[in-house]
Amino acid sequence: MHLITLFVTLLLYVIYHGYKRPRSGPPEPDMLTRRALWYIGTPEFFLDPWRFVSESKEWAKGSMFSFKVLSSTVVVLRSIPGRDAFFAKGMDFLSGYRLLNPQLADITPAKEKSGDESQARVMAKFIQAGVLARMYPTLVQDVSKILDTWGNCGETDPFKSKSFQKIIFALSTRVTTCREFSDNPKSIKRLMKIFDRMEAGSKPTSILFPWVPTPARMGRFFAGAELYKMVNDVVQTRKKEGRHEDDPLQVLIDKELSLVDITRFIAMTLFAAVINTGNILCWVIIYLEANPTWKARVQGEIDKLIQDNCPGDSPGIPSFLATVSIDYLEDATRSLELCIHETLRMIFTGTFIRQNIGDDIVVSGRRIKHGTFLMFSPGDLHFDPTIFPNPDVFDPTRFTVQATEARQRHGVTFLGWGASRHACVGRRTALLMMKTTMVLIMSRFHTDLVDAKGEPVRQVPPELHTMLFKVCPPAPEHRVLLRYREYR
Repeated sequence: MHLITLFVTLLLYVIYHGYKRPRSGPPEPDMLTRRALWYIGTPEFFLDPWRFVSESKEWAKGSMFSFKVLSSTVVVLRSIPGRDAFFAKGMDFLSGYRLLNPQLADITPAKEKSGDESQARVMAKFIQAGVLARMYPTLVQDVSKILDTWGNCGETDPFKSKSFQKIIFALSTRVTTCREFSDNPKSIKRLMKIFDRMEAGSKPTSILFPWVPTPARMGRFFAGAELYKMVNDVVQTRKKEGRHEDDPLQVLIDKELSLVDITRFIAMTLFAAVINTGNILCWVIIYLEANPTWKARVQGEIDKLIQDNCPGDSPGIPSFLATVSIDYLEDATRSLELCIHETLRMIFTGTFIRQNIGDDIVVSGRRIKHGTFLMFSPGDLHFDPTIFPNPDVFDPTRFTVQATEARQRHGVTFLGWGASRHACVGRRTALLMMKTTMVLIMSRFHTDLVDAKGEPVRQVPPELHTMLFKVCPPAPEHRVLLRYREYR
């Protein structure tokens, strides 16, 4: 009897949670649709989301198709018509990611704030030109201190050791949180562990069974509680001491946000800043090492920057770099910027997701109803040979001014930094972080890429596609190491 009661209770709970989630109606009858099971939706999606979407795109042969996530319909849009619909008015960013990313669902508000209180508007204040200019000397020092811990020579797995993620995380903490965190290496390390635990709790099963207290889910819950405590301690100390700091946290305090909202905001901004930038930087280094002509070009650019501004009797490259204007650094590293953009084109092959919160729309003759979730893959544009000839070839000249202007007839073709209403607010800041790190590394170390046996690596290893929304590392069997030694 007890077992029957337990079974019925669980069944009712499943039904309740399945139907209280955001729902959307069925797709149009003539749309290609993957099979779905009651409550679960399309089971293959939960087993391996990236593989499911990839194989379904081949199955659909260029057409849009739909599948189910629980009771919600998801339509995967394709090519130029799909792009135009995906970035049109009425597509909600946060509600889309809340459906498929349990981590984001826990740290985002039920309703996105608008106007001056919106996430993008407040974040833009943190990283406006004047603020970044004042902060830049400290950012340079942050990178230099971390590189000091590398020693004179060694080897590092860019992904597994998180060598570059640590740099990006430290810089992002500086830009999006508070001095109490960014000035304290122990606090940065603690924050990294918190975000690792939050990410570890974001599995497909968390979507299916959000109420099951798995170890991973509980770890995510306690990680959020620990972040709240860290923020609360800083806020209460400042209030007690009557101290007012010039940092992002103070902006949120001055807006009189609740501690919950402040914690949520910090989690969202830090999550957005670090989720991909560290891995992108790893891939930039890998692509440069595998393309010696472009590496030499970038190295020459950095050498000229140093030689023109840092004579032999100067106090050192970090000290010099801390004094230059951001505009000057951007102009002096154009080849590096081309390589970053081309790397983004090559590795951004996952998906974006939105929800149609506007009116029904028609795409390629098929109606997509209000409430439907939409996916679009940047790879549909990035590897379209009519837009980017020989798309599998690494060619940074695709992003020269002339080449970019020539592609304008196609509309938006590069989604490495988002587009339209959801262009990346932190684009300039992310580029600045990556450029600063690359300048300090390449002016200090000679580097090359080797495999696990110490043999030189001449080709870019294949990416291990395991997540839809995140840039992934190479497959384990193609692990690479960055070998470095300090210039004498």
